[in-house]
Amino acid sequence: MSSEVRKGIDRGHKFVFCSHPCRAVMIASQFDPPRPYNGEHTSGTRNAPDGRVWRMAVLERDGHTCQECGATEIMMNAHHIKAFSIYPALRYDVANGVTLCYECHNRRHSLEPEGA
Repeated sequence: MSSEVRKGIDRGHKFVFCSHPCRAVMIASQFDPPRPYNGEHTSGTRNAPDGRVWRMAVLERDGHTCQECGATEIMMNAHHIKAFSIYPALRYDVANGVTLCYECHNRRHSLEPEGA
């Protein structure tokens, strides 16, 4: 069993993948029409200075408040409305971001239908 699979199981994730590319292929297939995975691992780009500036701009614009549930006193995520890996031209466009709390952000990325 790969270390990535073991980590996912240990953390209680519902969906576990052997690698980032394997996960990305599955996520890309969820789009209609499916989009090919370009093989790019984006964490280095996301954590670059431009990404940090974008994140802070989104959080400040939204008053550090989850735009779905209204939470304020917990860790917030800046979520890309149009996928970071698929729309490179929109990566640092503040209008392509929304502030979400951890729970709402996970729900956005979940493959489970709302309310299930």
